[in-house]
Amino acid sequence: MTLVFCALNHDFVILVSDRRVTYTDRPPIEDRNKGVVYAAIGAVAYSGLAEIDGQSTDRWLANALKGLPMGMDAIFRLQKSATSAFDRMVLDPRSKRHAFVGAGWGKYAGATGLVPGQIIVSNALDANGGWLAEARSEFTCTGTRLSESSVGLVCNPVGAPVPEDMMVELRADVEHCSARHTSPYPIMRRLAETIWAVSKSDCTVGKSLLAMVFPKTATSLTYPAKLKVGVAYTADARKSSLDVPWVCLIPGDGAQDVTVAPFIVYGDRVFENLPLLPANGIIESKA
Repeated sequence: MTLVFCALNHDFVILVSDRRVTYTDRPPIEDRNKGVVYAAIGAVAYSGLAEIDGQSTDRWLANALKGLPMGMDAIFRLQKSATSAFDRMVLDPRSKRHAFVGAGWGKYAGATGLVPGQIIVSNALDANGGWLAEARSEFTCTGTRLSESSVGLVCNPVGAPVPEDMMVELRADVEHCSARHTSPYPIMRRLAETIWAVSKSDCTVGKSLLAMVFPKTATSLTYPAKLKVGVAYTADARKSSLDVPWVCLIPGDGAQDVTVAPFIVYGDRVFENLPLLPANGIIESKA
């Protein structure tokens, strides 16, 4: 299991997931990236199987998105690719439950300009975001977008269950920060604190986290481009500017040090093994 949170406001989109992979026959891995950066407009994370077609799920996801046009066409192609890949798996339907969580900026009918939203591609979530007892044979898409009248939104979490009182408090805090047009840092911090609180009672959720931030002002960037990479709890990360997407890798207690950023997909290229620099440092994708 995993826990994935998406927060939206009119300035930026944040996607946060834990990094623990659990097994039935060996200790968990605490430092697996479960998200992929998708150009400068957003990212996709996952909850469910850690491997697809013999590859780590984040690598499979990056390859599935590579070369696709941006927007809903890519989501529909991901839906079809996932359906085909899971159909080939010789697993019990209960063990095939999976969800991809996309968050970013897109164009919607009737809306002006880019709008922040979340899209879920899953074979096992009900209308309220809860897990079905067994996976369906096909993946389907559902979406949520931020309305013009709302200042901020925390979408329903995907993965491990979150107590309702935690969600009420989290949503109030994110709305407060969004109304004040704060930097992404306090929102990212509240999402992280909520995941940490859930991890205390759910051993499938880890404390080491991956956070990906996509400012609206950065959506026109092309790659190779600069990507900020840092550690969320340092002072420098709180001052990160909103001119480029940035990734924060947040180690939990006892977690291994993070040395590489998540995969970055742009057009028909996948950038990988980009080094992690000190907080607020800059890394440049190499063509």
